[in-house]
Amino acid sequence: MRIKDQEWRSSLVASLGREFTKEKLKMKSRKHLYICSRHFEEKCIVQGKKCHLVHGSIPTKFLPVALHSNAVKPRKEPSFREPPVVPERVRYLDFEDFRKTTARNVPASWLVVLSSTTEVALWHEAAQLRFQVDAAFNITLKSPCYRWRPDVRAVCSIQEVDARRASPDTTLHKNTPLRTASKQQLIDALKTERHSVSKLKKTVKALTKQKKELVSIDDTFHKTLTGIMDERNENASEFVQLFWEEQKKMHARTMSGHRWHPMMI
Repeated sequence: MRIKDQEWRSSLVASLGREFTKEKLKMKSRKHLYICSRHFEEKCIVQGKKCHLVHGSIPTKFLPVALHSNAVKPRKEPSFREPPVVPERVRYLDFEDFRKTTARNVPASWLVVLSSTTEVALWHEAAQLRFQVDAAFNITLKSPCYRWRPDVRAVCSIQEVDARRASPDTTLHKNTPLRTASKQQLIDALKTERHSVSKLKKTVKALTKQKKELVSIDDTFHKTLTGIMDERNENASEFVQLFWEEQKKMHARTMSGHRWHPMMI
């Protein structure tokens, strides 16, 4: 009997799997399976010249309780592992004993860089690590971080990128026609120009503030200072005389030059 209903066919195959053992299922053809009519109810069989099943009929009589399934393999028991080797530990009640023991038995690849009554420090050159123990047995680990170490190179690169963005370069030459420049080039050029104008304004503001704080010296005041220098130069020591002579030379310079000796400032 050919069954076109795939759902009914799957249910029949699942039920027939209870009837046959695993060996018989292998021997039977994959396309044909046979079962006796005694496994069906009487109402499920239509009598006639050729008996056939009612649609949706499932064998329910004289069937095994469970399906034939593969035996579950037992889980492999975990293998025994040796416990990790624990180094020998010594409890020091006195920091002085600990310091002496550390000085005698320095671990491999470590170097004692400090050994006092209050602190012991070891240095590991390969790992760039400093191991420090104080008198209260507090442990401190330190590792120096240089600018171009591999662990901070990414951070330094980001800082350099931010610095370049903060001071953009000139995007357009001063003689470049604006009609040939793109919109983005014009925007970048405007940003650059605004940065330069802002810096110039700050510089002018600082110079203006310095100009207000300065004291202008006219010719009369200049002659007065020179006269004071000449008067004090008569009864002065050799060092003071040399100082006033140098100051007079600086006053003889142009008005725009540096006119005061560093000692006067």
